[in-house]
Amino acid sequence: MEKSKLKLSLPEWVAIGLTVLFVIAAVILVHRPKTELTLETAKPAVTAEIEIIDLNTADAETLQSLPGIGEELARRIIEYRTQQGGFRDPSELLNIEGIGDKTYAELIAHITVRTEEEP
Repeated sequence: MEKSKLKLSLPEWVAIGLTVLFVIAAVILVHRPKTELTLETAKPAVTAEIEIIDLNTADAETLQSLPGIGEELARRIIEYRTQQGGFRDPSELLNIEGIGDKTYAELIAHITVRTEEEP
């Protein structure tokens, strides 16, 4: 039995090559990350001014505006503040049940502790 040889002309090889390139390009486009860079996403992030809350004077409602602080944690913060005569350092929040390193890391940019001596 004779094997038939596949003989293609130059235009046929070019057509096959272009088809292969088209398929590869289509696969790359389909599987690329879905994020698009537009003028909106290319703009630098606008950072709002962060309100700094004093742990020694904030009421429950104000404390609840902090990230990760709900009604119960606000109550515990005020209770701790009352029992200890106020906060001397923001890291004292770690003494409150329910506030761990992760929550504290989210809070630190939003809180301060002013003592009576400070203006």
